[in-house]
Amino acid sequence: PMHDKLNTAFIALSAVGSLLGFAVGYGIGMFNLGLIFMLASTVLYFYALRYQGLLFWGNLAIGFITVLIIGMVWLFEYFAVYKQPEIFTSLIPQFKVLNSYLLLYTVYGFLMAFILKMTKDLTKTEQDKECFFKTFPVVLGEKQTRMLVIALSAVLIALMVILPIVFFSSSNLYLTWVMVILVQLPLLFACSKMVKARSVEDYKFVFNFLRWSMFLSIFTMVAATHNTITQWIS
Repeated sequence: PMHDKLNTAFIALSAVGSLLGFAVGYGIGMFNLGLIFMLASTVLYFYALRYQGLLFWGNLAIGFITVLIIGMVWLFEYFAVYKQPEIFTSLIPQFKVLNSYLLLYTVYGFLMAFILKMTKDLTKTEQDKECFFKTFPVVLGEKQTRMLVIALSAVLIALMVILPIVFFSSSNLYLTWVMVILVQLPLLFACSKMVKARSVEDYKFVFNFLRWSMFLSIFTMVAATHNTITQWIS
């Protein structure tokens, strides 16, 4: 019964999300953008059904969904501006910069999804063993998986230094501080906690902290894109 209730809830939420996606897409003149929401729901369904217990493939599925979400932000921004020909034309030379933002955030989202999935798996290693799942902690062991998470976090921290430097060099102190406070500092804190983590409770804390950090990072992408477009228009 509980499984049936969860399936019903998933289908209902997916349907609502897809309908909202189509509604927003219709509002900016691109009704088909709602298909992205349906694709994300489909991948998430098959992840829960088949891939969450597979080494690498479960991480890949979550990474793909994350990339879809990040790409979705830029697509909706793009077509919203596309409806205004004069503004759109003036922004064409600057799309290279915006696409660079998108690429950087896409890599960030993909790596963060891997980190989150491995951290989540560290909180339930024994349960995964009982279910015969082949997650990273089950296959590599807790210590090796923890070191892999730390290594990927270090790569992510180094990667995300680029944007604050770019914003600071262009005298955009607002976006510089947004990136430092909402992206860099949380990543550094989470990485330091993972270095010391040894128990399930430690891993749960890091997982929950990173999950909220990733949510806030989506805000920084919207802020960076909107702020940059506004500056160019003005």
